Amino acid sequence: MSQSSDLDGLRNAFRMSRRCNAHVLVVNIYLKINKKATPLSGATLKHSPMRTKKIAALCVLVVQFFACEMPANADGISVSAISHEVLRELDHDPKRFTQGLAVREGRLFESSGLYAQSALFETRLSDNRAVKRVSLPRTVFGEGLALHGDQVQVLSWREQRGFVFDLKLRLLREFRFSGEGWGLASDGRQLIRSDGSSQLSFMDPDTHRDLRRIQVHDGERSVTQLNELEFARGWILANIWHSDRVALIDPADGRVGGWLELGALRQRLPGAADLPYEAVLNGLAYDSAHDLLYVTGKWWPRLFALRVDWPPPPAPSADKR
Repeated sequence: MSQSSDLDGLRNAFRMSRRCNAHVLVVNIYLKINKKATPLSGATLKHSPMRTKKIAALCVLVVQFFACEMPANADGISVSAISHEVLRELDHDPKRFTQGLAVREGRLFESSGLYAQSALFETRLSDNRAVKRVSLPRTVFGEGLALHGDQVQVLSWREQRGFVFDLKLRLLREFRFSGEGWGLASDGRQLIRSDGSSQLSFMDPDTHRDLRRIQVHDGERSVTQLNELEFARGWILANIWHSDRVALIDPADGRVGGWLELGALRQRLPGAADLPYEAVLNGLAYDSAHDLLYVTGKWWPRLFALRVDWPPPPAPSADKR
């Protein structure tokens, strides 16, 4: 094996380890073996090929141990990926740092982040025409968005500020909430919020107080870095930050009932290899009228309409409030 392939193997193992949150352990292994090196430094590694082989081998073992490529249910049985097909591709503004997405009656609502650039957008799907843009305060980093009744509700990241708009994107009021805001969805009765952890919070849509929380788990493993959210067919959909995977989550107990593997969408993007690191999948909108799931990402030039082979909805629970 060449020195170049050794280094590539180490880098690939590190990327894989991020999907199961084993990357911290991978870095610790590296530092333990190569105490004088800068973490993941090619300049250091090229002078020690045998050391690089050891590190790469150990990193691969860590990834295999965590088995992050094989999600399992509570019985330890592999949860199969949910099949889907792309029915339509639409152009998407590559300047939008997409954080939230929702659709209703042919109207696509979208929140875009970054300080001094955060905004809301409405796009007409029939001709893919941008209809309206509303800026958020420059000191706010816009995050998740949800349609709840006749309102568009939007979170901020660390500012603990939220905003309620009507369907014409006219600001009605602001609200406060505790913790960080990442993704937001509505099940028709409550709002569901993620904060980048393995927990989801159910919020009162009027007072925005947390009512209950669930711990998301795939078998016995917690699923962390939950980001953009959507509610479809009785399931909470959550994409995992810096991955192309979407978990289907039982709102009663946080159990993962299946995975959407959407890595192939990235390969369909023009200039996919040149997209920046933060250009990740991050936009889920379910069109219940046509049973379509719209998917895009931060700075993505495409919006995809998917037909999903949905599993049966999770059983209702008396614990739901």
